[in-house]
Amino acid sequence: MAKNRSINLNGKTGEEFAQHLISKYQIKGVSVGQTDLGDHYDPLGKTVNLSAENFAGTDLSALVIAAHEVGHAHQDHTAYKPLATRTALALFAGKVERIGPFIMYATPVLGLITRSPRLGLFSLCVAIFVMGTGAVVNLITLPVEINASFTRAMPMLEKEGISEKNIDSAKGILWSCALTYFAASLASLLNIYRWFRIIRR
Repeated sequence: MAKNRSINLNGKTGEEFAQHLISKYQIKGVSVGQTDLGDHYDPLGKTVNLSAENFAGTDLSALVIAAHEVGHAHQDHTAYKPLATRTALALFAGKVERIGPFIMYATPVLGLITRSPRLGLFSLCVAIFVMGTGAVVNLITLPVEINASFTRAMPMLEKEGISEKNIDSAKGILWSCALTYFAASLASLLNIYRWFRIIRR
C-alpha cells in the first residue's frame, strides 16, 4: 500500500497514537507492542500489536491502522459480544484445522481399505467441515472488523482532528483492514475446493 503523507496529529507515531487513544478512552490493562505477525489486537494477551512500519510510522496509514486496532481493544473493553464469539471460534478453528489435511489424505486410503463409499464420503465431509471452520470464522469476523473501523476508529480519528482532505483516504484504509478477513475466507474456500478436486482424482 502506498504511503500517505503525514496528517500530523501532534507528530505521533503509530505506537504513541495507540497509547494516547488507550489512555483517552480509559481502556485498562492494554499495552502496545511491535510484531512481525501483522497488525492485530490480541484479546487474550490484551495487546495492540503493530508492524514495525506502523509502530514507528507517523503517516496516515500508521495512525489509521493504530486506531483500528485500538478499536478492537475498545470492543474488548466494552464487552462487545461478537468479538468474544469470534475469539472463541478462532481458538476452536485453530485447533481443528490442524487435523483437516490429515483426514483429507486418509480419505482415499480408507475408501480402498474398507471398500465402503459411505465411509470415504463421510471422511471427506468431516475433512471439509474441519477445514471450512477458518472460512466461517473469517466471515463472522467481517462485521467485527467493520465495527472496529467505522463505529470506533473513525470517530476516534475525527475527534483527534483528522483533516477533511484525509477522511476519504482514512476510510479506504479502514475498509482494507475490514476486508482482509473477507479475502481470507475466500482463500479458505478455494483451498477446500482444491482439496476436493484432488480427492476426486
